[in-house]
Amino acid sequence: MLIEIKKNDVKVRDVTNQEGVKAYNTFYQKHLTAKKFSLNSLFTHTADSKFLAQNPPNVIFVQMESMGVHILLSQSKHNNVLGRLAPNAKQDLFFTHFVSGGNGTEPSLEHFILNSPIAGVFQSSMQDVSFASSVAKPFKDAGYMTVFLQSGHVGWRNLDNFLPKQYFDQVLGTNAVEEKFTNAETETWGVYDFYTFEYALYLLKQAEKIHKPIFIYMNTVSNHPPYTIPKRYHLAPLQVPKQIQKILHMSAHNAKMVLSTYQYASDSLGWFIDQVKAGALGSDTIIGASGDHNQHELMSHYTDPHMNALQRSVPFYFYIPPAYSKGIVKDDERIGSHKDIFPTLYNLSLSDAQYLNMGDNLVAQHRRGMIFGYNPQLILLKNGVIKGRGAEALFYPFKNSKRYWVKSGQPLDGQQYLVLKRVAAYEDLLDWQIQRQGYDGLHYKQAK
Repeated sequence: MLIEIKKNDVKVRDVTNQEGVKAYNTFYQKHLTAKKFSLNSLFTHTADSKFLAQNPPNVIFVQMESMGVHILLSQSKHNNVLGRLAPNAKQDLFFTHFVSGGNGTEPSLEHFILNSPIAGVFQSSMQDVSFASSVAKPFKDAGYMTVFLQSGHVGWRNLDNFLPKQYFDQVLGTNAVEEKFTNAETETWGVYDFYTFEYALYLLKQAEKIHKPIFIYMNTVSNHPPYTIPKRYHLAPLQVPKQIQKILHMSAHNAKMVLSTYQYASDSLGWFIDQVKAGALGSDTIIGASGDHNQHELMSHYTDPHMNALQRSVPFYFYIPPAYSKGIVKDDERIGSHKDIFPTLYNLSLSDAQYLNMGDNLVAQHRRGMIFGYNPQLILLKNGVIKGRGAEALFYPFKNSKRYWVKSGQPLDGQQYLVLKRVAAYEDLLDWQIQRQGYDGLHYKQAK
């Protein structure tokens, strides 16, 4: 049975267990029967921890607009694109062999919030369905205050209606920030990011007063066309690399503005991290931040296949207080992608918490069988990337140990073909779990 609510809506299928278990067995390399398979088969639990149960940390995740790896590789005293984030990136974990789960703000947001490969769920007929795969649910179940905070307006993509059903206690944006900080400067998409970080710090301090852990999912907007910065912001030195300007296809002035907003957003994040670390919050607040996708104009203008990996690469910054770092592996040369961020955060912060098992713990002593970075356009491996699907897929090995640029494409070997097959099953599983939950939720709603 196919449920279609309105024209151009996301189509929701009554997917079968046979479809699901086929993808499940291929991806997890299991031999489960369809009779024993269900949505619950895709969930796992964090370890039972007396310490975490008694000392739940605050958890902040920041989805950084257009923060790609390519631009930050040019960081120097003459081209300070990271601002106050730079020293934190050196002190803490800073993964740069990492790819985004989507190639736009909304696709990455849906990938994070729901583990969804389907675009447009937020505004679809499924907008009233509460998903068990929601990123906030494990925190909500553990007694956290859960907040979605963005620099833009909360009406964007129906967030104000959709997210409260996804276990977020509050959904806050431009209006809330302006009400709190009357001097906040605004731009095309909302308030400038610094004020949103200032509001996040306020929320942390309020939660601290009432002794309640808080999870904040932040979404920034300033590093986005038309590329403007606040009048009161003083730029650090910038010098546009020739290679970057050539790819951007724009004037020297406009290219510098692209780097200016990159610096401003990164510097604002760095300020926030500094404020958290400087006080008592630094001992029990975990901070993660990653780009939603590469910088817009760069991402759409790559023509050199030797930059295939850089095209989809985003960084992942990670601050873990010492008390929560025991027994982990701090190796930011590990590869990964958006799929791995929240499984890592859950395992560092929650005791015996149930979550969707579709990503890896990046700091685990022993990683499981999901050691690849997933982007809809490519698969990141330790020694290169696979681009394309099916018979058209090619493997591009890295040129050197830095692992940013790749050599020319070549046919897949047997092992790489098996990875491609598993990733196809991974995509099928992501689709299956959203379809299953969406159909069941709509069917239940219509039956009432």
